[in-house]
Amino acid sequence: MIVDIMTAPSRSAGFEYRSKQEINGWPLIHINIGWDPETGRSRVARGVVAIGSRAYGVVSIGAVALGVVTLAGVGLGLVSLAGVAVGIVAVGSVAVGYEVAIGAVVLVVGFALGVFGLG
Repeated sequence: MIVDIMTAPSRSAGFEYRSKQEINGWPLIHINIGWDPETGRSRVARGVVAIGSRAYGVVSIGAVALGVVTLAGVGLGLVSLAGVAVGIVAVGSVAVGYEVAIGAVVLVVGFALGVFGLG
């Protein structure tokens, strides 16, 4: 039996949780994982604590994250722990930091710890 992957119904289409508590219109916790079946794009999480493929919030966890504190594949934040990290404090394989950068390849104005560094 051959199944067409593009048209077969998928349980991995996504999962979303959005807390009822809000701060300035943003949910306290927003988890949005998977793919939007209508657009075929990854879902976006936006909240004080955001968890998803793409996450935007104060604390952001995801493949791509933007926030004050990020934990991601690619992260941009004041404090960023990511594969590719950009922030005031950046820790990652590739880290670009203003004050501190720790990683294999680092670029920083302040303190750097890495295999290859510019700063």
